Amino acid sequence: YQRRVHGDCCQEMDAINKELDEVAKAAPSTLSLVGKIKAMLEDEIRKIAKVHKEESEKFTSKIENLEKECEKANYALMHVRKSFTVVEDAKDKKISELEKEVERNEYRIQHLIKSLDDSEAKLKKQSRILMTIQQKLYYHCLLYTSPSPRDATLSRMPSSA
Repeated sequence: YQRRVHGDCCQEMDAINKELDEVAKAAPSTLSLVGKIKAMLEDEIRKIAKVHKEESEKFTSKIENLEKECEKANYALMHVRKSFTVVEDAKDKKISELEKEVERNEYRIQHLIKSLDDSEAKLKKQSRILMTIQQKLYYHCLLYTSPSPRDATLSRMPSSA
């Protein structure tokens, strides 16, 4: 039994040794292939790192440009806000001035209306006086234009009157 177990073990050892010999023969080419793959991977990693660095630099540059543009826009916005405030202040001042002018003009108009009313009252009074004078003159004129008691057919008034 021992011989048989020993023989089986020896056979298995021989098979393992054969496989190890084959692996040992294949190992240098496998190691060489692994080395080549490793070199290719390292090369690809360097390329990717280089592209990543370039893209990162481009991205950083774009961010910096955008930040500068934002600063310019904020500066312009600040000036627009200041200008808007100046315009609003000027508008408010002009509105205030116009309101005061309207008040002055309203006062002038009221004063003119009062003056016109006074003038109208004076004119009516003078018109009544003139009417009275005219009536008196008309009455006197009738005395002078009536026919003479001496000549009942003649009149001093022209025939067209």
